[in-house]
Amino acid sequence: MSAALPVLDRLDRVKLVHGPTPLETLPRLSDRLGGPRIYVKRDDCTGFAAGGNKGRKLEYLMGAALRAGADTVITVEIGRAHV
Repeated sequence: MSAALPVLDRLDRVKLVHGPTPLETLPRLSDRLGGPRIYVKRDDCTGFAAGGNKGRKLEYLMGAALRAGADTVITVEIGRAHV
């Protein structure tokens, strides 16, 4: 169950990424900034290409496609052009 967003538990989903991914503390950065403890979420540990939210989003897109009876799925990532 998704504690933060329980509505996600009601959506169809195809499990593609490893999770949950770990959180790691960044003590030197926290010390350098003189602030609170800072964490980084290790989305590189999803086991899915470059990791991150794209793999998680694809889990829900695939769930919806299967529910709709799709036999082909095409996805496109639209991003900023690199100069």
